Amino acid sequence: MGNLSVPFGSPEREPDAKLVMDVVARMEDTEPFSDDLLSAMKRLWSDSGVQECFSRSNEYQLNDSAKYFLDDLDRLGQASYAPTEQDILRTRVI
Repeated sequence: MGNLSVPFGSPEREPDAKLVMDVVARMEDTEPFSDDLLSAMKRLWSDSGVQECFSRSNEYQLNDSAKYFLDDLDRLGQASYAPTEQDILRTRVI
């Protein structure tokens, strides 16, 4: 968000962003979402500053399917989650 000079809508999102970035930095592909991580991701996705950055995604590289997955974090975070056909089709490995 710093590159776009857009602040979080709520300053309380700073620790959420740090948690997500810390987890991403050490994550194994098979590591499940913790409840804390899932909650932080949902709070971030609903933040007005994050939404503003998303609306400006033409200014940076963002996976085309990001909104699809971020809008469905509750389902994706379930312990019983199994990818649907749409999930698989919208996943792009780079």
